[in-house]
Amino acid sequence: MSDAKIYSQSKLEQKIAFEGLNYKSMSLTDIDGFMSLSTAFGMPDSQFMFMEVKANGKPFNTSSGQTKAFTALVDALSDDNFGVLFCVWHHEPNAKINIKAEECTVVQYYTKSGGWKRDSTMSTMHDAYMRFIEKAGRL
Repeated sequence: MSDAKIYSQSKLEQKIAFEGLNYKSMSLTDIDGFMSLSTAFGMPDSQFMFMEVKANGKPFNTSSGQTKAFTALVDALSDDNFGVLFCVWHHEPNAKINIKAEECTVVQYYTKSGGWKRDSTMSTMHDAYMRFIEKAGRL
């Protein structure tokens, strides 16, 4: 597994403004994390995962426009329950310290066949990520 490092802290701090690209109540959104298992492990193209990160305690509204966009993307791209969106909380209150994605807590996840679920056994994003890869590898 490669070590995804931040190479330019100043670029990380540079914000992208989407407000000029709104249409009625719709606007662009960002994706906090994405991995195609076909790229990483030579698996079928329909095996992938997205990750959305929120501050600890911030609720994930499954009916928000952003969440609906993500679930539509998972539904359109996924096959056999191997496309997933993980919603995670980070626990770093200091904005000057980088968030370690692997340490984020999985709050809930979405798959095309299973819908929204909470799973107390997936305590960290690292654990969830490894379980997902292991499950996908058993095809």
